[in-house]
Amino acid sequence: MEFKSQLRRVVLGSAALAMVAVAGCDPQSSDKEAGPAKSASAAATAKSKDEPTKSAAANAKPAAPAPTPKDAPKAPPEAAPEAAPADSGVLKIAKFGLEAKIAGAKAEDSAGDSIIVRGPELTLRLAKATDKTYATAKKAKRMSAMMSPKNWKAKDVEGGYVATFEYSDTFWVRGYRTIGGTAYDCSTTVDTEAEANNAAALCESLTASS
Repeated sequence: MEFKSQLRRVVLGSAALAMVAVAGCDPQSSDKEAGPAKSASAAATAKSKDEPTKSAAANAKPAAPAPTPKDAPKAPPEAAPEAAPADSGVLKIAKFGLEAKIAGAKAEDSAGDSIIVRGPELTLRLAKATDKTYATAKKAKRMSAMMSPKNWKAKDVEGGYVATFEYSDTFWVRGYRTIGGTAYDCSTTVDTEAEANNAAALCESLTASS
């Protein structure tokens, strides 16, 4: 009996040792235990590979601009704008060989043998006189009587006259000048008294061009 009992203990012990050996060699349990270690190692390796790339990008310097050749052509300097000629205060009327003392005015060709002088608060028609032009202030006033003019004013000047009057809320100028053997007719109809006075002054100041 004692011998059988001892033999049984030996058999059970051997079986237990065999089971322990089998359990220690299970590949699935080894992989499960080694998994976290492998993942940590791979992450550390990837991080070490990325760090040099980021460091190189941070330390990169911007590219320097291309040097300009010494013999490259330079743009010419801009020319300064020409100063406008000063107004002499004398208007040259080349078409008739006349001039007048007026600032800021211009003579423009008009229909027929006439011109229009324009300027600040100024419009005047100047033409060569015809047989229908009123050669004296008396004739001009008599022909204007049918209009019932108001504030008639006439001034005798060298070679003729200059007259102004009002009619129907407008201002009229009539003038006759003989200069260098040629007779000229001045006329205009404007909206303001200032315009009429400027036109009369221009007609009065007409002289042969120097």
